[in-house]
Parts: sequence; C-alpha cells; structure tokens
Amino acid sequence: GDWVLNQLGRRLKDLLRDSDLVARVGGAEFVALALEVESISQATVIAQKLLTVIRLPLSWNSTELKLDASIGISLYPQDGKDAEELVNHADDAMYRVKKSGKSGWGFYLSSTSENPNLAG
Repeated sequence: GDWVLNQLGRRLKDLLRDSDLVARVGGAEFVALALEVESISQATVIAQKLLTVIRLPLSWNSTELKLDASIGISLYPQDGKDAEELVNHADDAMYRVKKSGKSGWGFYLSSTSENPNLAG
C-alpha cells in the first residue's frame, strides 16, 4: 500500500506546476493546491488531468493495479477565505462525489450555480 501511495504522490507532483502543492493528508487522501486558478473551466481541466494520471495503471510484481479517485474542488475566494475552510469545502465536495457511487470530480456548491456534481 505504501508503495502505491508513493507512486501516486510522485505522479501528482510531476503533473502539477512547480508553484503548486500536493500533500498526502492521511490514508489514501491527498490535497492538491493549484495556485492562480482563474476560472471554473481551468479547475475542471486540472481535475480531469489529475484523474487521467491517477487512472494510469501501476505495475507491481507482475500485477497491474488500477486506481480511481473522487476529487472535491473548492475555489478561492468564493468557497473560503483561508486554507482550512477551502480544504473543508473541497472535502465536502469529494464526499458528495463518493456518495454518488462514481469516481470523478465535483465542485463545492458555492463554486458554481451549475450542477456541481460529477464529471470525469
């Protein structure tokens, strides 16, 4: 399990820009902080790229491992004024995706007036 999480962390780090941040916050949960995201569409592109990288198979001891993810997205400043509030709201959005029974991504409800649920 640790090897898989390390590989996944490297993939996520390699995908994001040098100015962005990715951190494992516990279990199989990661936080990605993308700075200077200026639109919902830009956040959507990043989420889709993250899912694409996560879904690439990993090979371990001649076994192909397939991963999937649920991603919650919150945007500054409409979804929170500080890191704690933004992470909590992204977490809420992620759990909404998980409850749907599908992998994918979703926005925190205040990010958009459109249907924030599930894509990818």
